[in-house]
Amino acid sequence: SLVFIIVLAIIKYIIFVLLFILTRGNLRFWIFPNLTEDVGFFESFVPVYVYTYTGPKKEKESDDEESESEDDEDENKAADGDAEGSETGREEPGETSQADQG
Repeated sequence: SLVFIIVLAIIKYIIFVLLFILTRGNLRFWIFPNLTEDVGFFESFVPVYVYTYTGPKKEKESDDEESESEDDEDENKAADGDAEGSETGREEPGETSQADQG
């Protein structure tokens, strides 16, 4: 079982590096992002993959520069954290999802 996890981890990083290089840094694709996290055996395989695509941005033709700077700040906040586990769907303490509110 441990050998299986180690082999999967190596494959995970090889796939990440290949896709990162082939897309010139625009695609960050992780398989089994929780594989090396401190969770149970079955939880380490959920979600199966996460990705972030940071391709060319579309130009906005707007005079409202203030809203554009706010959009840039929001994008920078989303990029914080480690690349591997930042999009695993985990909630930060104090955040609630719609399922919790209902």
